[in-house]
Amino acid sequence: MNYIKKFVKKKSYILVILISGGFLLKGCMFVAKYQNNADLVINNAKIYTVDAVRSWAQALAVRENRIIYVGNNADVKTYIGKKTRIINLDGRLLLPAFHDSHTHMVLGGERLTQCILSNSKSIDEILERIQSYMQAHESNKWILGWGYDQSLFPEGNPNKSVQESVEIHSINLHDIHHSAGSVAGQICLWKSWNLV
Repeated sequence: MNYIKKFVKKKSYILVILISGGFLLKGCMFVAKYQNNADLVINNAKIYTVDAVRSWAQALAVRENRIIYVGNNADVKTYIGKKTRIINLDGRLLLPAFHDSHTHMVLGGERLTQCILSNSKSIDEILERIQSYMQAHESNKWILGWGYDQSLFPEGNPNKSVQESVEIHSINLHDIHHSAGSVAGQICLWKSWNLV
């Protein structure tokens, strides 16, 4: 009788351990499944991978801004969770690249050090911005500015009166399109590399 009690007691411990282990395993599987979820899945695509061995794929998965899977449509499904954004490219091409929306990054950085005239609503506002810039940069020999809207000026561009109104010897302003500029009060129109 004592032997049976010991046997049942051992089996109970084993049963408790097995049940606990099962819950632990189930929890680990849930966490593993959640960790596999991608933030973004792109499928039904023609993805050029630039890999000599495996040049083409149908789908990819991204998590935390990193590509975590490149392969076929069937296998990418394991990365789809409730919060995954899915983009179906319907057979369109996807190329790996750094994309530049024609920003001229160096020029853009340089422009941040200049007098910013973009979104000015009037000639008076342009002149106020130039005056403020001059006060903040008194040691500059030239005032460099960019981004004015040509349509604000009756003649289509700033004229000598702009230079005279800011009382400075050297000023160089470019319009928002970089197609026209005013240098020391003289208008320069650029067409390709030639002055017109």
